[in-house]
Amino acid sequence: MPEKKPTLHCIVAVNIHDKSIGDTCLIDKNRITSFYKKLTDFIQIPYNEIIIDNENFSVDGIRSCIKKLQPGKNDVVVFAYSGHGFRFKNEDAL
Repeated sequence: MPEKKPTLHCIVAVNIHDKSIGDTCLIDKNRITSFYKKLTDFIQIPYNEIIIDNENFSVDGIRSCIKKLQPGKNDVVVFAYSGHGFRFKNEDAL
């Protein structure tokens, strides 16, 4: 039996509801997903797109998404983030 083709899993976390950066985050999301859709069409492998936004856009939402993902041994996982930086509450401001 032939091996299953690898799948490209594209996880994109975007902060589209922040008024100061939401529009550019949406542009980033569209560019990223468009690129990987075209790439997987070109190399003829399955594409799995996972968008983390809205109420799922949080550290817990990202963790949950990653925990649910079960890539195969030859799959490719791409993670892209567009939003503000992150800092733990106990870190000093620079």
